[in-house]
Amino acid sequence: MSSVAYLHSLGIVHRNLKPENIMLRSTGSDTDFALLDFSFAKHVEDAARDQNLCGTADYIAPEVFTSRLYSTAVDVWACGVILYILLAGYPPFDDDDDEKLFAKITVPFVASFDQCSLSMSAFFACAIVSLVGLQPISLLWYPC
Repeated sequence: MSSVAYLHSLGIVHRNLKPENIMLRSTGSDTDFALLDFSFAKHVEDAARDQNLCGTADYIAPEVFTSRLYSTAVDVWACGVILYILLAGYPPFDDDDDEKLFAKITVPFVASFDQCSLSMSAFFACAIVSLVGLQPISLLWYPC
């Protein structure tokens, strides 16, 4: 998602990435994506000081629940959740009760992954585990 990498290069964190906020620009197979809904977006410095819980529950990174810290890593986490949903067909964390959902998100990510790993290539399986791990990494496609 070069759009996310571009935002981060500008020092902006979106804080509400989810499939509903990603739009295809055309119907062709080589289409670009556009990000929508910047209502929670902030400059990284401002977001780091923000103590408000924001975003959509299924896509909120664990560090937001545990310490309410916002950095570009929260967008990386959301990208991993989106990738998981696109490949597996269901979310990696799911519960109708938000508190139970938050508890699932803050536990190391392995159980749900094993259930769908047979239908994914090793590359995507490793990418998801890297993106949705408890110690977030930089986006894999970020230029060095």
